[in-house]
Amino acid sequence: MIQSVGTLYAIQDLFVHLEGHQVQRQEFLQGFDKYGSSTAQDVYDTATRMSWICTADSGQLVPTPLGKSAHQGKDRAARLRYQLATIIESQRPPWAALLPKGRKEAAVALPPEIHQCFEEALLFEEVSEELVQWWDRLAGIMREFSQRKLTETGRAGERLTLRYETERTKKMPKWQSFETNFAGYDVLSVMGKTDNSALKIEVKASERAFKTVLIHITEHEWITAMHSTDAYYFHVWLLDPKPLLFVIPSADVLAHIPKNHGKGTWRNCCMPLGALSHPSKGIAVAAYY
Repeated sequence: MIQSVGTLYAIQDLFVHLEGHQVQRQEFLQGFDKYGSSTAQDVYDTATRMSWICTADSGQLVPTPLGKSAHQGKDRAARLRYQLATIIESQRPPWAALLPKGRKEAAVALPPEIHQCFEEALLFEEVSEELVQWWDRLAGIMREFSQRKLTETGRAGERLTLRYETERTKKMPKWQSFETNFAGYDVLSVMGKTDNSALKIEVKASERAFKTVLIHITEHEWITAMHSTDAYYFHVWLLDPKPLLFVIPSADVLAHIPKNHGKGTWRNCCMPLGALSHPSKGIAVAAYY
């Protein structure tokens, strides 16, 4: 997405130039082998990909409202901060997921070219109110995006379970979690085609690989499971690259649930999927969510 900080600087220069000049796309691309420390093609491709410029019917390069917003600031570093903020807000690049972890953690793990952008934007300088506001605002945006992504992933798993249970039992299950968050499970099905006893299913879904998946369980889910020990199952879906289902009875989870001691009580716990199942036990299912 970003080849180098030099490309962002060159785009800054282009925006300054566009304030007082009309520039034709072909004239720009063919007239400059190098543009700043970048190339005209890279500047054009990056600015277009970011939706910062567009080409009018006349062939003229035109800054977009988003582009103008990304190129505020009184100096190079300030404009770089605006550019990075706009990229994060509009593109949600994978590296931006590091922001909620804190500035130090981000500094260690950012890709080298992005780290250089942050460094030259003075985002690793001494703490100031302006820097705190920049980091807090963008970290908040990424937290919200991450939560929305988790919700979408969870819903995908629930839809898969609804379809799977319909085919398994030939009966339509109830999508409990869509109606309420307080049931302690997501889907209400039945034990089988000829057994109409209630089966409660808590659905977990992930786009990660088997070895890295953690199963998060709330106290409320577990209390509900313990009231229906033989009729409460966990459906764990691995969505990438193709849906794979792991059906885990609540009895298999018991050994990994923490215990309350003294006046302390647990509210949420997690455990690796590998502690509950094995990759060979996954059920391959068609991707119909």
